[in-house]
Amino acid sequence: MRLYKMELYKLCHKKFFYTGTVFIIAFVLLYFFQTLHTAVSTVDGIVYRGYAAVKTDRRITEEFHGPLTGETVQRIVDRYGLPDPDTDNATFQNSSDSNFLNRFAMTYGTDNTSAVQTGNDIWLDYYDGWSMFTSMYFMEMIMVSVLLLCMLTPVFSIEILTRTKPLLFTTQNGPEKDTRAKIAAAFTITIGLWSAITALSLLLTGAVYGWEGLRCPAFLVEFYGAPGYAYGFYLIISLLLSLLGVLELCAIALAFSAYCRSPFHAAALTAACYMMPILCLTLLRTLYQILSVSGLSYSALFLWSRVLFCFHCLFIATPFFLSHQDIVVEIGAISNRTVYGPLLIVIFYACMTILMCTAAAYRKYRKTFPASSAQ
Repeated sequence: MRLYKMELYKLCHKKFFYTGTVFIIAFVLLYFFQTLHTAVSTVDGIVYRGYAAVKTDRRITEEFHGPLTGETVQRIVDRYGLPDPDTDNATFQNSSDSNFLNRFAMTYGTDNTSAVQTGNDIWLDYYDGWSMFTSMYFMEMIMVSVLLLCMLTPVFSIEILTRTKPLLFTTQNGPEKDTRAKIAAAFTITIGLWSAITALSLLLTGAVYGWEGLRCPAFLVEFYGAPGYAYGFYLIISLLLSLLGVLELCAIALAFSAYCRSPFHAAALTAACYMMPILCLTLLRTLYQILSVSGLSYSALFLWSRVLFCFHCLFIATPFFLSHQDIVVEIGAISNRTVYGPLLIVIFYACMTILMCTAAAYRKYRKTFPASSAQ
């Protein structure tokens, strides 16, 4: 425990950690309040802006919250009308007579493909603030990943570079305890940083925009093909996958730190592993398109689809995509039947990567160098 506290202290008391954490928190606050500042709502000819607009939209939505029906949409239109689209941006957000309810009625109530006409039970409540949460959270996780990459790659490699590793292993604690303490401290700081940023983002959004929007279907909140279950469930899956992503990044950084002889090389290789899946997935999608027009037989296409399915899940089960705002939609797009099968495969790949990289870092670093290599 003493070694663990010492290693944790070394990580937490670096100037880069303080500076990076303050920068991320400042970004969260700036992005959030800038978005809040742009909120506009018009009710009975009175224009509200900022937090007042949010409070007004939440107040008028209370009258209509509940299961969504065509009658509800018609009542909204009768009460608040339909907004005129902004001529410059072709949106309803900046319209001079728009609020949350009539924007919702314009978007869904007049659409022939609207969920209102499907006959499914849909819960309507105020969700406007949550629609920007995942995009904001994705940018936060990128910054958290960069901070973790810079902090964790020197954990082992700095002592290899300064040639103090053999000296450390002559202490009474031995290599096993020292290595375990470093790994435990690295995962602790990863979980702690993720928890702090996630809690801050959730508390800010929930305190200002309310929690009632979590009951609405995810496709109402996200607007880009999200699944039909409740947004709260969708959000929980996204947050847990992002946690898995930063843990995977931590394990990869520790593995390269143990195998590389300088923090720079470890950081470069970790960054390459972080960004490479983007190129790989782009190439994979190109291959999908080529195969779709190749004219191959059904059996050949089926075989190729099974092979590419495994690679698709593997590329998604990487730190960048696990924290992506569209991760659940991307996983659901892999299979036309259900999202749970690909989701379990992605989680399995990520967990195996964490275990293998952590084990590799532990086995590599606890071995002392031969005397000739320490000269």
